[in-house]
Amino acid sequence: AGAAAVVERGWSRLSDGDPEGAMLLAEAVLAHDRDSAAALRLAVATNRALLERSGGDNFWETGWLRSQVRALEQRLAAADCGTGMEAGT
Repeated sequence: AGAAAVVERGWSRLSDGDPEGAMLLAEAVLAHDRDSAAALRLAVATNRALLERSGGDNFWETGWLRSQVRALEQRLAAADCGTGMEAGT
């Protein structure tokens, strides 16, 4: 399957309540295309879902997930700038 199909499967996993499975698929696409905006969007959404699910109980986990979201958003903004898209789209 192509990268778009893998990302689509990742969104399905995320909507089915499997953020870990979604992240594995996002990371697989990013391993082949570091700047894939679609995979970066999935990775951001997945990390946000994991952060929400954590409930903020674990200081270290929460901090790590927040830093992941920030880093991924920066990569997404850079990727979107390269394609002429805005980060929110």
